Formats: sequence, C-alpha cells, structure tokens
Amino acid sequence: MIFDVALVLSALLCSLVSGLLLSYAILVMPGIKSFDDKNFIKTFQVTDRIIQNNHPLFMMIWLGSAISVIVSMIIASTNCTVSISI
Repeated sequence: MIFDVALVLSALLCSLVSGLLLSYAILVMPGIKSFDDKNFIKTFQVTDRIIQNNHPLFMMIWLGSAISVIVSMIIASTNCTVSISI
C-alpha cells in the first residue's frame, strides 16, 4: 500500500518536473533567444533568482521528485522477496 502511494507520487512529481523542463525548453528559451546578450543574461538571472530564493512550490516539486524516487527505491528493495523457480 505505501509502495503504491510512493510510486504514484514519484510518477506525478517526475512528470511535473519533466513538463516544466519541456515547456521551458520549447517556450521560454526560444522566446528569449531574440534578446541581445545583455538582456538574455539578465532574463536568465531573474529566473534563476526566483529559483534560488527557494520558491516553495518549485522546491517541493523539484526536490520532492528526487526524494520520492529514492523513497520508492528503498521501499521496493526492503519489501522485495525474491523467488526463483526452475
């Protein structure tokens, strides 16, 4: 039961991170590539500053995805019973 919850949470959070990275790559980056170098760097710094200030929702999704995958692996490895049939 707890493994199922951890697995669903891992899938959800990893999917959110994947969607975030995909949307950033196909929407944001092409939009700001037309800026000159100075404005491109400034835009990127503003975005990074929001992340570096520990934006709670972003941190929950980003770190939660990694933690939930690790927890799922630990639960799966401790509850795993190996049966070999020949």
